[in-house]
Amino acid sequence: MKTSSLVYALSALLAVIGAVLRITHVLNRPYFYGLIGVCIVLGTIGNVMRHKDLNRK
Repeated sequence: MKTSSLVYALSALLAVIGAVLRITHVLNRPYFYGLIGVCIVLGTIGNVMRHKDLNRK
């Protein structure tokens, strides 16, 4: 499995876990927004890694 796919999977997993924790009121709003920010950053990193892999080939 490519590293970019792992980063995408981690980002999606964190987003789902964060949403479940927010819905059940375990996670407060500011922490949820911070977690979503981390997911966006991880998704962007995965996208950059994928583009670098495509440009090498």
